[in-house]
Amino acid sequence: MIFKASVNKDEFFKLHPKLRAIFCDAEWFTIQNYTRELTISSMFRPKTDDSGVHETGRALDISIHQYDPTGSRVVSTMSSYEIKDLVSWLNAKYKRNDPFLTAKAHDAGSGLHIHLQVPV
Repeated sequence: MIFKASVNKDEFFKLHPKLRAIFCDAEWFTIQNYTRELTISSMFRPKTDDSGVHETGRALDISIHQYDPTGSRVVSTMSSYEIKDLVSWLNAKYKRNDPFLTAKAHDAGSGLHIHLQVPV
């Protein structure tokens, strides 16, 4: 587990417990299948136009870039296949009972990343 340099790693333990478990499962999946660690690029942030899921600790963003252990330098980038494979695996394993997905790859204005989210 790597944290981008701008992310306060102590906040990880303040996230929703189910979200932490899903992230750890995603990390295991990528290590087992692609020999790479995941980099958390965003956790808590002020409410914007989204539903406030980041503000309440129910969402985090995973960079498609793997950073070095300091979180300051990109060492590799996930392929489009790896991104789709991880997102599909997470959504199949963690199905939700609402109209939202557990994981999605998207660009909300700050670059392509994987968004993980758990329901209230």
